[in-house]
Amino acid sequence: MVGSSFIFIAFGAFLLVFVLLGFFLVRAGVKGAAAQREVLESASAEELEFLRAVHKERSSNGVLKIGAPIFTLVGGVILALGISAMERASESEGWPMVKGEVIRTDIVRERARNGGGSTYQAKVEYQYAIDGVTHYGSRVSFAGSANTSNRGAAMKITDQYREGTEVAVYYDPADPEESVLEPGLSAMIFLMPAIGGVFLVVGLGLLFALLMGKRKDLEPEPFE
Repeated sequence: MVGSSFIFIAFGAFLLVFVLLGFFLVRAGVKGAAAQREVLESASAEELEFLRAVHKERSSNGVLKIGAPIFTLVGGVILALGISAMERASESEGWPMVKGEVIRTDIVRERARNGGGSTYQAKVEYQYAIDGVTHYGSRVSFAGSANTSNRGAAMKITDQYREGTEVAVYYDPADPEESVLEPGLSAMIFLMPAIGGVFLVVGLGLLFALLMGKRKDLEPEPFE
């Protein structure tokens, strides 16, 4: 599938970049630690004070080195997944329709680990037959069924798709196992790419700040 291939390629590319960045950062850290030990063994009190100030400045750069690739990777993956879901949702508007039946509905309750309350998620399972072959699905829409602290919001979905209810199922003609009850784009489906875009922009901003910091360090100081 085009969407699945896009996700795999995007995830693989970002994962490769993340691994390479991690390798070079670890390698640089090992070399830096060895050089630092040699300097500290022969440094005077004034030199140690100067080194503390340098270390404090470099610590802030260390946060950028760690945060930049993480935010960029996470943002890129979420953005890729969001764009893929939007593409599939748009394609589903042209999928053929077949009658199906809801076979199970439920509301899954999850307790927050920090004791901050509970969240609820509506689960809907249905079946449909194509050319005499029975298929099963659980996707209501491509926006997904998000966890919510409002049990009433989850109940609206389960009330709409009660067990035994006849439903219109839209399926992918190239892959009948993939189906949806509410095809097309919805407002919620734009949330994932929006979040991914924010993470990506933050990550790129951190990378830019890191590169500008290195550029500043390489500039020669003017003679007085």
